[in-house]
Amino acid sequence: MGKLFLTIPLMLVLVGLAPVKAAAQTPGRSIAGKITSASGSPIPNAKLTIKNLTSAATIEINGNDNGTFIVSDLAPAKYEITAVAPDFTPAHATVTITANADQVAGIVLYPIKDTGQSVSGVINSKSVSELPLNGRSASDLAALEPGVATARTQSSGQGQYGYGTQMTISGGRPRQNDAMLDKISVNDYANGPPGSALGVNLGADAVEQFSVLTSNYPALYGRSSGGIIGASTRSGTNHLHASVFEFIRNSAFDARNFFDRAKPPFRRNQFGASVGGPIRKDRTFFSGRMRGFVNPWA
Repeated sequence: MGKLFLTIPLMLVLVGLAPVKAAAQTPGRSIAGKITSASGSPIPNAKLTIKNLTSAATIEINGNDNGTFIVSDLAPAKYEITAVAPDFTPAHATVTITANADQVAGIVLYPIKDTGQSVSGVINSKSVSELPLNGRSASDLAALEPGVATARTQSSGQGQYGYGTQMTISGGRPRQNDAMLDKISVNDYANGPPGSALGVNLGADAVEQFSVLTSNYPALYGRSSGGIIGASTRSGTNHLHASVFEFIRNSAFDARNFFDRAKPPFRRNQFGASVGGPIRKDRTFFSGRMRGFVNPWA
């Protein structure tokens, strides 16, 4: 019996010392990347938040001085990366981590526009081309923004006041506004908006972007106690492009007014062509447009 009591503890010790196969663990993966501006310059010390969309766990880190970052020991899952930096709008990116691969994420931050809390509106080239503007006048784009209205009490086409469209911005007088083309003031001799003899500005299709600053605009804008009406023209590219177009307005496409016995005839055909391309690749470009009318009043 004495031998039996000594054998049992010895067996327990041997069992405790026996090797046990450990459960396999999946190694953590990493996300590396770089924070840059729209121009490609690195943004240093950006604040990043990495959120596991499955478990809702978050990790907060700061980017390096050269804009790079790396986060290690991440479990396989889908992650949302949020990057924040002063004077830039926050940006988000979604990355999926798998068990057998690391991931790379490049995040681009865009500068905050109108940091002076100015009230403004911007119309891009697609809207300029597709909006049904009467006469295809570029100046009509300004009246689409809040706080801007045509001054109907002051008719256009008066020789002593110029021929541009008279507009009031945030209640100001039409002569208090400043019209700018590619950042150059183009007001007429009476400090009014420019306009042809018909009272319109042709060439809406040559406009890349149209903006209206209605109030509280930054100090870099001067010459005006009213609003700022700005337009930037389209530029050529490294590839030669050309097109022809025609905008048609015809009473055949109109419905009869309730009070008209017959539809009044109306035909307006506006045609034109555009061409753009490189003069010196990656350095100098050209872009031009030509427009015309056919039967503008009939």
